[in-house]
Amino acid sequence: MVEEINCPKAIATTYTGKTLRGLRELRDIIFLLDPSVKVETTRYPDVLLIYTSLPRDTLRKLIAEKRPSAVARVVIADVCLKVSKENYFDHILKKSIELLQERKDLPIKFYVDCVSRGKIIESCRMLEIEIGRHVEEAALGEVLFRGSVKVLKIEAVDDIVILSLMDPGEDRLRKKKK
Repeated sequence: MVEEINCPKAIATTYTGKTLRGLRELRDIIFLLDPSVKVETTRYPDVLLIYTSLPRDTLRKLIAEKRPSAVARVVIADVCLKVSKENYFDHILKKSIELLQERKDLPIKFYVDCVSRGKIIESCRMLEIEIGRHVEEAALGEVLFRGSVKVLKIEAVDDIVILSLMDPGEDRLRKKKK
């Protein structure tokens, strides 16, 4: 469901100062199944864009299984958008609602988590609140921070925005110790 050809399949965040090592690790891991993989750095420290033809589930399983040591988080796109400062809010809101409507187990308990790198999204907090309000009004889900079943991740790097509906903590490659 990636909308643009030039959109990445995932956004990865490496540990501080491990960008190049994370780039090499991700490229080497994915290359085995997709020799045309591209992993690119961004102008933001420790942020990588992953371009691959692998299906979402295959990519998620591969990264979870191989666990690159320099990579802290990976958010794999359900939807990828190219947005501008003028249209980002409505575009992200519309695609978030569409993503939730595809689910069979509605309504769900979820929360919205936005990370913005760049100046396109003016306020992640406002975007999180408005998406939650619209989803509740449409009876698609209930915003619940504790005990939520899913997280709607919004990851923005300049004009590229990916949306991903995932389990809480699924993006983290290292599990927190209890």
